Amino acid sequence: QVEIAYAHDGERPHPTFALIHRNVAKVLNDYLQTGERRLYQFFRQQKSVAVDFSERKEAFRNFNTLEELAIAEMPRTKPAVLAITGYSGTGKTTLLEKLLPKLTACNLKVGLIKHSHHNIDVDKKGKDSHRLRLAGANPTAIACDERWALMTETPEQAINFQQIIANFKEVDLVLVEGFKHEALPKIQLHRKDLDKPLPKLDEWTIATATDYPIERENRLDINDVDEVAEFVKSWLK
Repeated sequence: QVEIAYAHDGERPHPTFALIHRNVAKVLNDYLQTGERRLYQFFRQQKSVAVDFSERKEAFRNFNTLEELAIAEMPRTKPAVLAITGYSGTGKTTLLEKLLPKLTACNLKVGLIKHSHHNIDVDKKGKDSHRLRLAGANPTAIACDERWALMTETPEQAINFQQIIANFKEVDLVLVEGFKHEALPKIQLHRKDLDKPLPKLDEWTIATATDYPIERENRLDINDVDEVAEFVKSWLK
């Protein structure tokens, strides 16, 4: 006995996906003529029902920019990307240092991108490569038998995350330390003794790792690296 059926993922409604009986057309038109555009508000004013799609929660995502959409499509054509975020002092680097051996032991090829707030320079001052870079070479590559590094100067524009990730081609997963404002799947870290509050849950957070109990889905023990590793491996699958 309803006229509108809309999708619900078990946590939130997704009124964009709905079946609406044609009997509602006139009332909907009147609603739109008032300048309102909030579908969910309109649905609640009518005879409507939420349809449970909690078993397919991953099918519903919200994209506000083309960049967010492009990043979300990366796992299908590029390595999966997972950010580890948190305030300074939460132990992001320590967790990653323990997590990486667990993942690589499962034959996963894992790359890493670390965000720094400092003006980093991996080249040694006075060396030939440093002198040539200062002379105007951009980008500059330096290589030895064991490793190589590519340095690109970006003085006139903000760092482009997609340009960085494009360099990770033959890996299964790229772990990202920081970049909390990027539209990336992420695990939030937080500790009880920090003087800053637990970050708000957003649509990109897939888990929260803490050293105290919280009422959140996919809460992990920040001190249990095996638990975190198992979650990441499950998420990759």
